[in-house]
Amino acid sequence: MTRATVRERVSQVETQQWAGRAAAKPALHFYVAHKREIPRSGTLRTRRWQVSCGTAESAICELCGEQEESIEHVVLSCPRLEPQQPSGVSLEQALGFGQTEPSGDAAATSDGRD
Repeated sequence: MTRATVRERVSQVETQQWAGRAAAKPALHFYVAHKREIPRSGTLRTRRWQVSCGTAESAICELCGEQEESIEHVVLSCPRLEPQQPSGVSLEQALGFGQTEPSGDAAATSDGRD
């Protein structure tokens, strides 16, 4: 099995596992229904991202006006978005990646830049 084949297979398994967990999350129903791939970091065009691109002047969240609008803020802590995540939930868990308890089923991945 070639390295490319292994990478492709790992990607397929990760996507299948993510889709199953994400489908159970109300906040991700729309995304899962219309996309067939895992959302990647940096693709959510938050105010923080817009400021870095020069398309916005302020990174403050337009909904709550309390904190910088980052992916962490939008997914985990913005008080104006529902459903609210329970305290202690990681970003990975909120997006459907993490598990509450470690499992032997998880595959370690690397981008080759160790």
